[in-house]
Formats: sequence, structure tokens, C-alpha cells
Amino acid sequence: MSEPLTNVSLLWVLIVLHGCLRIVTDDMSEPLTNVSLLWVLIVLHGCLGIVTGREVCYYPLGCFSDEQPWAGTPERPLAALPWSPEEINTRFFLHTRQNPKQHQIISARNLTGIKASAFRANRKTCLIVHGMGDTAENYWVPEMCKAILEVEDANCMGVDWHDGSGWIYIYIQALNNARLVGAEIAYLLKVLWENLRYPAAKVHVIGHSLGAHAAGEAGRRHGGIGRITGLDPARYYFEGAPAEVRLDPTDATFVDVIHTDTSPLTGVGIVKPIGHLDFYPNGGKRMIGCPSKLSFLSNFNALIDSVVCHHFRALRYYYESIKSPEGFLGYPCDSYVSFSSAGDIKFPSLYVEQKHSRGGSMWFYLPQEGPPRNIRSYARTPPLETPSLDSSMWIWR
Repeated sequence: MSEPLTNVSLLWVLIVLHGCLRIVTDDMSEPLTNVSLLWVLIVLHGCLGIVTGREVCYYPLGCFSDEQPWAGTPERPLAALPWSPEEINTRFFLHTRQNPKQHQIISARNLTGIKASAFRANRKTCLIVHGMGDTAENYWVPEMCKAILEVEDANCMGVDWHDGSGWIYIYIQALNNARLVGAEIAYLLKVLWENLRYPAAKVHVIGHSLGAHAAGEAGRRHGGIGRITGLDPARYYFEGAPAEVRLDPTDATFVDVIHTDTSPLTGVGIVKPIGHLDFYPNGGKRMIGCPSKLSFLSNFNALIDSVVCHHFRALRYYYESIKSPEGFLGYPCDSYVSFSSAGDIKFPSLYVEQKHSRGGSMWFYLPQEGPPRNIRSYARTPPLETPSLDSSMWIWR
């Protein structure tokens, strides 16, 4: 008890609490006894493992190790290797203006199928990667594709890895499975380049939660991706970890991130800036319209609902940035306090808009009085030769 509660420790507290309150016996009527819960935790710990130094290879995706920095560090104490491609079953659901309602499933292992699909090499390609316990068949993925197709003629793909995305009980396994998903994306881009001369510079990967880090893995394995957008990237096992294991500015020509669940104890989104531009609506916490997380004191289910609301609010912000023509003004300041007092406005205001011009790394904060609407989530900033992570900007509407 000599160290403060870390994010990793908190994750395990949440797992234990969730198990105590939500796991039930076979007849679905009584909570597990303390003895039963103990066995659940023992099995869980055994599944996750603490032994490192292993490696697994899956042709043609490459190899995966559980050595440092992937495991065995203060930020990532437990080790796991990705499941096989067959178990994770990554699929690419293609939407275009030719098939906006019914997706086509394409595979990097079936070039003939890609050529016969509605994919066109003269278009930009957007890939949307979901997070833990989610699926690309969930309503928000096709809706986001629909919004994108309304504003530009593109290839929009939902990247489905539902079979490997797990839930909180196997979070460590899910985050390692996301590495393989990133490798699947990288392999698809490799196939498109080698056979259709389709450049990665025309690719925009949009990832939510663990999907944001899967996007980063894709960029690490296949250089030259034009843009990666991280929507509240997952915190646990990524906050403070080396750039190699998480989304990072080196993963694409332009990396932008929206942070909506950065509360110190109950937030699940990464706190520190990890892109060229990082946006913190309402300071990145306490999203308007989401229930208070203090409700967990009396109702743990309410806490889960609140976490989901805050964590998924980044999706709504990005969706609105596609749909809405109006934007917000941004002001660079040294701190959120100085912005709130309007006492440290150093540069001219900047309009926030969906189509970016690459600039220096910025923090953006958006005080809000209601749910997001008419939001352009991206700023046009003065170009810098060497982007850095030392400037902050708050958005005022």
C-alpha cells in the first residue's frame, strides 16, 4: 500500500467489482459466492498470464511478441499473445455510393473479390475500426460510412473484429487481439498497393477505443498512411506506454484525436495528447447529456452506462464534424484554467473544421452547454516543420 492506485490497478478493481455485481450462477438468479468468485479470478489470472518471452507468427501477417514493451512493464504487467486470424475473424465491410445500404465483404486474401467489388482505386478510402465488445455491424459504423459518402465519393470500410474484441473480463486479450487487427489492415493496404498501386496516402483510418490503437499498429506496420483519427483511444495498458504499442504521431502523416472520457478514476480514455492535434471537448470529461459517474456509489450498472456514454461521445463529435457546416473558434492557451478565465489568449482565434491542414500539436477544449451539434472537430493551424506536444488550444463556441 505504498504506491497510489494506478490505472492498471483501477482496471483490476473494476474487473473484480464487475464480477462481484454482474456474474451470476447457472440459474441466473444468485450472485456468485466468494469461493466461486475466487476461482473465477484465479482462472482469469491464469488465462492472462504473467510469463513473457514468447512469440507467435501468423502468415502472411507477421510475428507478435509478448516481450517488452508489449508486456512486463509497469504500464503493461500482464502478457498475452494475439489469437489466430481464424479466431479473431477480421472482416472488411465495404460501403460505397454504389452500395450504401448493403455492405460487401472483401478480403486481402481474395484479390479477385476485391476487383469484383465496388472498391475503386480512384477514390479515397476510409476504414472504421470499432473497440472492445463492439462490432462493425453496430449502427454507428454504417451510419458514419453513410455520412462520409454523403460528402465525398469514397470507399468506406467497417473493420469488424467482434469475435476477438472480447469484453472487460478478457480486456488484456482483447487489446492484444487489436494488434493482429492492425496487422490485417496493414496487409490489406500492402495487397492494394502491390496489385492496384493504391497508395496508403489516400487512406484514412478512424478507430474508437482499442480500435484507435489497432489503427496505430496498422500505421506502424505499413508506413505512409495519410491520416488516422483516434476516437477516445483506450487508456489502460496504453497511457504512458512507449509509442510502439499505442497510437502515435509517427503512425500516419496526420494523426488527430478526440478525448471524451479522461476522468482520473473512472475514465477509460487516454489522457495525454498522442496525435498532431488532440481535442478535449468540455475538458475531455463530464460530457453533457451523460449520467454522472458518481452513481456507481449506489449502482454499479449505472457506472457502466455512464462510462459507455462518455467513451462513445467521441463518435458523435466526429459524426457531427462530417455532417455540420459550421464550426467553433479555437484559442491557444497554456492551461484550461487560463482559458476558462480568458486571461491567456496568445494567438488569433482559429476556426475549427473537418478538413484539416497539418500543423503543430494542439490541445483543444470545448466548453459546452448541451449535446454536441454543429461541430467541426478539426482546426486549421499554422504549418510547423517539426510538430511538438507542448502547445494547448481550447475551443470556445
